[in-house]
Amino acid sequence: MLINRAARGDATINGDLWCDRCKVFGNADVSGNIAVKLFRIFGQANIRGNIQGETIKLFGAMNLRGDAAVAYDFHLRGSAHIDGDVTGGTIHGYGEMKVSRDCEADVFLVKGAVEIGNTLNAEQIELYLHFSDSRIAEIGGKTIRIK
Repeated sequence: MLINRAARGDATINGDLWCDRCKVFGNADVSGNIAVKLFRIFGQANIRGNIQGETIKLFGAMNLRGDAAVAYDFHLRGSAHIDGDVTGGTIHGYGEMKVSRDCEADVFLVKGAVEIGNTLNAEQIELYLHFSDSRIAEIGGKTIRIK
């Protein structure tokens, strides 16, 4: 399916989604893979597949049952639960990020709670941990700050 407009309310997509821009205002349920330049979520998204894009801006909650590959910017304000791997340029935000496997980025800056099942690897890592317990199996990076 190819769309370039906003969905307001509840949206159910059965199959893969390819588009330049997708905005969700409300709830989105996607059963398939997503390839997008800009994906904005204002609400909740449940994705049963992988997501690949240039920029993801999340203001709410996202449950992803696959991998996330974000070329430039993954901006978090809320909670992201990802059952696979995460790769990205810059991953930053405020809230809760849970990654079941590996997370690799150029810059990883999160204020809140972080849970990564395997390895967090980035050139620059800044974690300001509060709200809840955080767990990371292994951390590798050039500059690492944890407060």
